[in-house]
Amino acid sequence: RKPAFLLPLVAYLVLVLGFTGVWMSNIEPREFVRMQLEEAGQWDRIPAEQRETILEQSSGRIKTFGWIGPVVFTPLMLLVTALIGAAIALYAQRYFVSAHDDEASHREQYFWPLFLFLWTALDALYLSADIFNLYVTLEMLGFAAVTLVALAGTRAALTAAVRYLFVSLWASLFYLLGVGLV
Repeated sequence: RKPAFLLPLVAYLVLVLGFTGVWMSNIEPREFVRMQLEEAGQWDRIPAEQRETILEQSSGRIKTFGWIGPVVFTPLMLLVTALIGAAIALYAQRYFVSAHDDEASHREQYFWPLFLFLWTALDALYLSADIFNLYVTLEMLGFAAVTLVALAGTRAALTAAVRYLFVSLWASLFYLLGVGLV
């Protein structure tokens, strides 16, 4: 049997560790954006009054409460998620290899895309810098989690998945209500 998860996992880890390395470097986000625009030959084409706005928006600060979330919090959470996700992937690969029945291979067929979707949703959540993207990633995370819970196919798993889905939908409703009030 070929390990179906290996190529997406390696590609994912390379991307996550690459982004984490960029964020954990000594380059300030403002400086990084300016360097990228200069390398692309776009810096001189931007009017002077818009340059400061671009640099201010890329400062790594979330406007709300002046919290420095993305610069410090995001690389740490991406690294922790990558480590835990890799451990889960290794365990799941061993689990599916040890189970030789048709039902386990059927579940494995759906497990890897859902697991990587959940992992991607978590990383997107950490990378979000505005309220709308937070909402979208929370929805992605909820749907991936519900389907992973329901993947077992037992009555208890389906009951838990439906309950989680309803709680998640209610939470989304209140989240949107809160966004509407802001």
